[in-house]
Amino acid sequence: MAVTQAPRRPPALRRGDVVGLVSPSGPLAARCPRRLDRAVRALGDAGFEVRLGRSLAADTGDRAGSARERADDLMDLVADDRVRAVFATVGGSGADELIPYLDAEVFRGHPTLLVGYSDFTSVLLWAHERAGTQACYGPAALPQFGEPDGIDRYGLAALRQVLSAPLPAGPLPSSDTVVVEYREWDRDDDRARTRLAAGARRILTPGQAEGPLLAANLSCLADTVRRGGRVPRCEGRIVLLEESDTADRDRLLRNLRTLGGTGLVEQAAGIGFGRFAQTCNGLWDHAELLATLARWTAAAPGPVVADLEFGHTDPVLTLPLGVRTRLTARDEVELRLLEAAVTP
Repeated sequence: MAVTQAPRRPPALRRGDVVGLVSPSGPLAARCPRRLDRAVRALGDAGFEVRLGRSLAADTGDRAGSARERADDLMDLVADDRVRAVFATVGGSGADELIPYLDAEVFRGHPTLLVGYSDFTSVLLWAHERAGTQACYGPAALPQFGEPDGIDRYGLAALRQVLSAPLPAGPLPSSDTVVVEYREWDRDDDRARTRLAAGARRILTPGQAEGPLLAANLSCLADTVRRGGRVPRCEGRIVLLEESDTADRDRLLRNLRTLGGTGLVEQAAGIGFGRFAQTCNGLWDHAELLATLARWTAAAPGPVVADLEFGHTDPVLTLPLGVRTRLTARDEVELRLLEAAVTP
């Protein structure tokens, strides 16, 4: 049975705490050792001691080891009381394969922050719904911390705002810049990427709503439904959705059609979409995308917004699942956390 109460809050992250790294999906940590080293250094510069999962740098083709090995890595780190948070190294494909090997009782007995995004969606939702622990849709080690100058100031400040203070984080700040430039890791990523001017958060349907926060990747949710699974409980929640930067228009439309019959739109108290890399880099028409999202959410009972700072662009917010949140879409868009994600 799914856990319905608020997640158990772990201790706030402080300087000197141990954080773990796991590769729940693909083998990029093995193939990009320089990027991995930079991520570890950046986490150290942020004040954390880093512990690596045993199979973190495994490479078995399209996976970082077997599902059992990847799951054992995560379980070992969660069970270690010294480890306060576990970050995914990167997404890819295959994180859902870990779930049969994860023990909810271990997660309940060792409240540990889980942080990541994209393919890590399935593990974050499992930890939130089944184990009742604090999962956060936020930065991953290689994409964010592995940049040549480390994680950007906005992303690190957003992480600390949510996870380092046992108080309601309040309004999550907007960012007027966005980064989508791709530089091949360990070959062409030795200098900072170009920052572009970003427009304001967009209002598709005005209004205000409150509810527990839920954040996920559209492709991961749609793939789950196509395999015969279900979307997470969305009733009365603020549901935030983003899409992979490798998706084409056909894939996005297919995902929206798949999820359109699940009741997600009609049940959510409010809906927000992250920034789409495909519009930021000019591959897709922005106005056309917004119109598509507006049509898909036409039956939503509450506010709908777009261009929030999360997903497959930088910088990114840290979004704690289950924390009561207010989404306001009136003269401007405000996303405000009304509860603390961590304890003293």
